[in-house]
Amino acid sequence: MNYPAFKKFLASAGLSTRRFGDLCGIGKTTVHRLAQPGHGGLTPKYVKDITPKLLRACQDHLTGANAPADAIHLVLSDIFGEEFVPSIITRATLTPDMLRFFGLVRDPFAAPRNATEVFLTEEMRHVAALLEDAVKFQGFVAVLAPVGAGKTIIKNLLMSLRSEARTLDIGLGSWDRTPVILSPKFADISRVTAAGIVAYILEEFHIKPRRSLVLAQKQLEDHLAELNTPVALCFDECHRLSDTTLTALKNFYELGTGGFRRYLGLVLFGQPQFEARLTLPRFREIAERLAVHTLAPFSAGNTEDFLNHCLTKAVPSGPPNLGPTPANGVFAPTRGGAPSSSDFGISILDFGLERKHDDGSAPRKHGNGGVPSSNSVNSPNSVNSLNFFFAPDAIRAIASRAATPLAVANLAAAGMIEAYRMGEPRVLARFIPGEAGPKTLRL
Repeated sequence: MNYPAFKKFLASAGLSTRRFGDLCGIGKTTVHRLAQPGHGGLTPKYVKDITPKLLRACQDHLTGANAPADAIHLVLSDIFGEEFVPSIITRATLTPDMLRFFGLVRDPFAAPRNATEVFLTEEMRHVAALLEDAVKFQGFVAVLAPVGAGKTIIKNLLMSLRSEARTLDIGLGSWDRTPVILSPKFADISRVTAAGIVAYILEEFHIKPRRSLVLAQKQLEDHLAELNTPVALCFDECHRLSDTTLTALKNFYELGTGGFRRYLGLVLFGQPQFEARLTLPRFREIAERLAVHTLAPFSAGNTEDFLNHCLTKAVPSGPPNLGPTPANGVFAPTRGGAPSSSDFGISILDFGLERKHDDGSAPRKHGNGGVPSSNSVNSPNSVNSLNFFFAPDAIRAIASRAATPLAVANLAAAGMIEAYRMGEPRVLARFIPGEAGPKTLRL
């Protein structure tokens, strides 16, 4: 249980320790201790035993305050960790009969099949560009967001950087380098040690690590010094790293010549509660070096753009190619405003650059990362996919309840399923789960 997040919740909710204790049947002194460092000396077993009561009380209070489902999930995840929080909005899948009913050729909310189908908000594009810089110039960056907010999409785009050689220009001349991006998969990341990380990197370079950690680290540093290529290490679920391993990341980041050249970039992905953990004094050296970016919840405009993007790729008359050709790369320029592709080579967001029309004019930009919406005058599809399937009140209902792409997709799919069952060609607000009242949060 995260005590700073719990303390913040009590303050923002206007709940006294006595009032919250009454909600969950626990004494006010215990509630007060839970909001203190180390939970005021309460044993871990006792805290774990009362966690279900605490979680239920927090959820009931937020539900009674008509908080959106995703906001509830985010607050509870910050306090209790993702493993304790049940799914608020579950996955809903359209059957072949439902797709035929709506005239769709595929599930509009299925995972992207390639980079051209990826949806990015402007914020996600900005974060992707920062991660690209962390790889190219050995930075130390963390991206934090709840489940379904787009971390995996951004990571997949980042991992694509290693697929081709890039031409980089950092003021010292152009040279081709293929970034080496290592993303280890650990069965239990909480048990990963610094020695294990050193051994993993060496083995990725086909080097047998020495038994002594000191000698193995010397092997690693010597090999990285010989490379003329960017190397970055990515971690999923950074919020689960042990205190010792998290502190050791500073040493990996500082590997280098002692000047401006570092040998290793670090990119972390995790849950929002990780940021509160960094406020603890023992992580000061990490917090002062780590650039943390927390993805904001979806706005109403993001929701509308995302739904339109999903439906456009699923209608039969949709554009045959929503992205650039492979020859144009999968990425876009990211630094210094709007440099040309030759400045930094192909980068993470090039698929946001649209091809010119036959008359040579450039198509207008869109909020969905460059993919034209179905009601665009530049799109081969003249049907407004979003307005055709979803009434305006249904779009507003989804936007009010969902704050991540995954939640938007699940609510929209659930609404379409209910509309199909009722024989309705459009989704209305009454078909969106939870609109009957704040208590009906789960599908």
